[in-house]
Amino acid sequence: MYDLSDPVKIWTHAKAFSKTKGIEFSIADADEQKVKKIVGKYNVIVLKLSDETDFREYDIVSLTTPTPTHFSYLKKLMEQNIPLIICEKPVAANNKELLELSKLYRKSKSKILVNYIRRFQPAYHKLKKRIALISRKNSCKGINIKYQRGILNNGSHAFDLLEFLFDKPFLFDGFKVQKKIFDAFKYDPTVSGSCNFAGCPVTILGITEAAYPQFEIELFYPDEKIVICHSGDEIRFYKPGKTDKALVEIKKLRQSNILSQYMLPVVGQGLRLLANKKEPDNFQQSVALNSRIVKLFEK
Repeated sequence: MYDLSDPVKIWTHAKAFSKTKGIEFSIADADEQKVKKIVGKYNVIVLKLSDETDFREYDIVSLTTPTPTHFSYLKKLMEQNIPLIICEKPVAANNKELLELSKLYRKSKSKILVNYIRRFQPAYHKLKKRIALISRKNSCKGINIKYQRGILNNGSHAFDLLEFLFDKPFLFDGFKVQKKIFDAFKYDPTVSGSCNFAGCPVTILGITEAAYPQFEIELFYPDEKIVICHSGDEIRFYKPGKTDKALVEIKKLRQSNILSQYMLPVVGQGLRLLANKKEPDNFQQSVALNSRIVKLFEK
């Protein structure tokens, strides 16, 4: 709904589908007013949901419901072998559900794309190549992560992005909790702490009671710093200056407006998964990451 009247932004599944050639789609939502607005905008069919709803006529099903409802929907969709499921992150709210979904996935013919949006954006593919180039000479010496509103629902975006950029699982080695507050979700605390990732020290700051969005990652190298800021919409690069060695931004490398149409690359990746049976999805990787996060506080 938040991109409905904006001519540029493509932030919702519905708008991305409407902008993609060859796709006809239906919508279902418990909010009738929301449904009316979307139907009026995109002239789509309304699907009435019930326990008997059969999704097998669809090639793609987008699951954008609250996290605690994901398990029942994913179970049904995988049992019906829907070719592609685009599931909002995180996959599920607890490890019992995550384990069962992982088992179901291995039996199902469904592919599942978990919507950690940044890993699908061209700017982050470009950043991944730059990090690989830097890593030939220097390893990362420190990482700072800032986030808010639940370590599973929103902190996991940072951990998934680091897994994508470095091609390594985020294992939370030596994790120490400094603070844990259940502020945004009853099942998902906002956690601050520290750990190691691929031999590199990581500080994790979970911000609470802030009236503004917060998502930022800083990567420190011996002669370079990379900052992912503005909720991931911008990437900045810094190097020491020639005089006093203070960091100076290399503005020609700055990448901005990364997320202005972030759902288009997500849908594009989904279509590639449909077209190529050998193209891997990110479901099991996301399940494993979500499980490790839940274990940090589910004790």
